[in-house]
Amino acid sequence: MTVHGCSRRAEAPAGFEGRWQQVVWSEGAEPLAVTLEKVRPDVVMHAAGSASVGDSLKTPHADLQASLGTWSVLLEAVRLSGQKPVLVFPSSAAVYGNPQSLPVAEDSECKPVSPYGWHKLLCEGLARSHADAFGARIVIARLFSVFGEHQRRLLLWELFDRLQRDPGPLSLMGSGRESRDFIGEREMASALLDLARLKGLEPAGGEPLVVNVASGQEMTTLGMAQLLTSLCAPGREIHCLGQARHGDPLRWCADVSRLHDLLPGFRGADVADTLRDAIAGWGA
Repeated sequence: MTVHGCSRRAEAPAGFEGRWQQVVWSEGAEPLAVTLEKVRPDVVMHAAGSASVGDSLKTPHADLQASLGTWSVLLEAVRLSGQKPVLVFPSSAAVYGNPQSLPVAEDSECKPVSPYGWHKLLCEGLARSHADAFGARIVIARLFSVFGEHQRRLLLWELFDRLQRDPGPLSLMGSGRESRDFIGEREMASALLDLARLKGLEPAGGEPLVVNVASGQEMTTLGMAQLLTSLCAPGREIHCLGQARHGDPLRWCADVSRLHDLLPGFRGADVADTLRDAIAGWGA
């Protein structure tokens, strides 16, 4: 397997094995279409979008450009190139907002509670239009709470970082009863690759394949904070501030029936084991 990376960055990240190319999204779809014609990829993983609920609240227009803008350029580049790769779009559980019931399935109503979630839902709509009008083969993977040693951002990394820098009690936003569906980065990556390799990914009635990528297990933020402290800072107190962050849903747990039907061999790793590996990678 040969990997061809296209990124805003001029230099490939350390340890990257494959070809590398800088892309200037503001130049439009034509240059990227030329690359697609030359490379003729079987699969395109789109990972150039936005990735922060907080940033989407501070700078919603920039978040829209980073999310919908880059995705639109890629879809147009594929159309212009005449290629038919499988396109994998990493969407987000944020499209669901606060689900009426849990676990939440792919056909549940989508009511985002942040610009970030709305922008991901707009991207999903654009994917549907290209599948319907141009026969694009697309997998929409709704990622839940991904974490791991290479992800130095979001809740668990931020809590770990504070534990290393501050010897005092650990402060946790919200009540601690908020919940998430955590999945390790390796399991997430494996699921995306396996979904891209599925046979028969021709659009059915112009519809992309939509799949929840998660563990299917609900864990409270307080429970995860307690697990984290037990592994790297035993005895540390945790204070819940009771201040919910605007744009954050209250509870998440995914219905992963479709994921397991499509990938019978998929197994999410134990959360505690994944967290131990992440802590070791973070340098505790």
